[in-house]
Amino acid sequence: MKVLLGTLGACAAMCASPAMAQDAATPPGGFYAGPIVGIDDLESDRAGGGGYGFVYGGVAGYDFSTPSSVFGLEAEVTDSSADNNAVGLIVPADKARLANGLDLYAGVRAGFRPGRSSLLYVKAGYTNLDVKGSYTTAAGTTTRVSDKLDGFRAGIGLELGLTPNMALRTEYRYSWYGSLDGVGNPNLNFDLDRQQGTASLVFRF
Repeated sequence: MKVLLGTLGACAAMCASPAMAQDAATPPGGFYAGPIVGIDDLESDRAGGGGYGFVYGGVAGYDFSTPSSVFGLEAEVTDSSADNNAVGLIVPADKARLANGLDLYAGVRAGFRPGRSSLLYVKAGYTNLDVKGSYTTAAGTTTRVSDKLDGFRAGIGLELGLTPNMALRTEYRYSWYGSLDGVGNPNLNFDLDRQQGTASLVFRF
């Protein structure tokens, strides 16, 4: 994540330069949509700490734009290859696994333009995660559970206007989902959160 934040900082410095500011007109408001890809870190207070993978999906939204600022509404649908595994939670030979599925997000974003072709913004909103968990005892008995967890997401991002109707985004996002019921055992309640670094190419229409 330090690499991602460093990249955001470097891009912010570039997009604030007068040369880039003159390259493209101020991006318009209105509807947009595009793909999302990135790095995902699904974290738990019990199952192994963190599990890394790739996040992928799509974003769509609507911007209210002025020459100096943007306020917008947006929604995302993403999936991820990240999971989380641990051995020896209660006794040395037991095992636990967490895997996540679709992540649905709806929220708002607001930002300002350091240059005509760039936007620095923050975002926040509701997120809902499809998650599956399993616990295997030392004797080999496995209990499984699945749930949809309500959560909250906050993030910061940089958008660079490539043309008046196309832009490249990079984001850092943190999501918190609360607890997954511990597969019938109160000692195995998992508190879940995640960090993501993403890039997306959005098209306005």
